[in-house]
Amino acid sequence: MYKDRGINCGKKKVEENILLYMYEDTKLRYEEETNFISMVESGEKSRKDLEGERIKFGKISLLSNIDSDPKHVYGLWKNSEDVEQAFDFMKNELENDKSYLSNDDTVRGYFFLSLYLSTFISGYLRL
Repeated sequence: MYKDRGINCGKKKVEENILLYMYEDTKLRYEEETNFISMVESGEKSRKDLEGERIKFGKISLLSNIDSDPKHVYGLWKNSEDVEQAFDFMKNELENDKSYLSNDDTVRGYFFLSLYLSTFISGYLRL
């Protein structure tokens, strides 16, 4: 379970240090199939397309060099989504995509501090 969603999971070694983690999110499968059926109804997709794509609905595959419990890896992946949302917040809401800095170390520090602050602010706003 992840945030009240049923997630089936497993892992498989594909190379020396590479593992394939596979997840099936039952709620995501339902949502993706519903959206695809809407596209069939509107004429954007065909019924034949639906049959071919149905096997992919709700499936998430991750390649990693981390050998860990699939639940832990899924949590890491979901947390990376929070970081992406913080960057998006930083760029769009704070307009921090324009730094006007020329030194690489200064730019890295600027973005680290901006990410830290935007993560703090967005986390605070969700409370």
